[in-house]
Amino acid sequence: MQFSMDEYSRLSGRDEVERESLPPLAIPVWEIRPIGEAQEPPIICPLREEFPSPPPRTNWQVPLFLFVATCVSTFWVAWIDTLRWDYAAIYSICLMTILVSHEAGHFVQAKRYRVRASLPYFIPFPLGPIGTLGAVIGMSSHVHHRRALFDIGISGPLAGLIPTLIFCVAGLQWSYVDVIIPGHPRFGEPILLKWLFRWQFGEIPPGHDVYLHPMAWAGWVGLFITSLNLIPIGQLDGGHILYALMGRDARRVATGLLMAAVALVVVSAYWWWLPMLLLLFLLGPKHPPTADDRIPLDVGRRILGWLMLGFVVVGFTPRPVILEDRPPRQRPTPRPEYRMPLPPTPEWEREEHQPILVDNTLFRANDPSWFARSLKGKEFSKDNLFAAAPS
Repeated sequence: MQFSMDEYSRLSGRDEVERESLPPLAIPVWEIRPIGEAQEPPIICPLREEFPSPPPRTNWQVPLFLFVATCVSTFWVAWIDTLRWDYAAIYSICLMTILVSHEAGHFVQAKRYRVRASLPYFIPFPLGPIGTLGAVIGMSSHVHHRRALFDIGISGPLAGLIPTLIFCVAGLQWSYVDVIIPGHPRFGEPILLKWLFRWQFGEIPPGHDVYLHPMAWAGWVGLFITSLNLIPIGQLDGGHILYALMGRDARRVATGLLMAAVALVVVSAYWWWLPMLLLLFLLGPKHPPTADDRIPLDVGRRILGWLMLGFVVVGFTPRPVILEDRPPRQRPTPRPEYRMPLPPTPEWEREEHQPILVDNTLFRANDPSWFARSLKGKEFSKDNLFAAAPS
């Protein structure tokens, strides 16, 4: 097939954004050879051999049911903790706003680059202090190029981080500092939240902690979920960003980080991370390649990508739940035996009526004749007088 110069100008003159949004089979790939070699007409090569399958039918019933169930579970855990329906509603609305913003960022960018993506599937979990395990989006692994992968991966954390920071700052206005309750579980504080605490409350005295308003509590959960997704391993959002930045070299970095995470869990004996580690091992540190890894990222995307990966340092807490302040279990004290109360002491047995020994003679302290009888037939002396005197 031969192309005229007009056809060449029409294909090569496309706007860059328009070319990025084209499906893989419509992106022209030109072969350029040095002068002197046998020239052949330009060839448009498909980026993959398989033709894309038609998009599946959108199933909205299951995502809608899971969304409602997650709203109920987040409301339930907040009501169990506060016993106030208004606090539970504030927490549930704020947290679901963060999660919906995060998943909407992924979904919109996937549709922009014509990558097959499902509606978000929220995961309810009414047994923990958070009420949810986040949400997932089913997305095709056939991404056109690294620039599209970068935009899809980073859009979720960016979109979710905006309401997260708003809820953290606004919720701290109604939070307060009080004494730590022994045995009550506490939430770990990432570096960013410690900065906000110092800005709002100043220096917190020892033995005290910040008790978060439900809005700030939802902001804490948003920080934790966002920073957890930005860990550059495998299919996490951070894994997408790292592959877009480094290409196939990202696998070695992800493997090293996964081994470091295992060592950290073993050394700290914080076994709550075992389910997350098991999930990362099942997914693996390897990221699938894009259809064309040769398209590089521009300088702005590179700077933004490294800044977002660095957010893990200030937004992630390795110990999200702290239980060290639980007092040691004490043996229950035995119930004392029931004893019948003793009858009242007779008046003649009370202490003030007990006899007093004076010169080998017994007297009662309330006897008015004690002094006369004690000295009868005896020589009056100062010692006898004081010895016979009642106490």
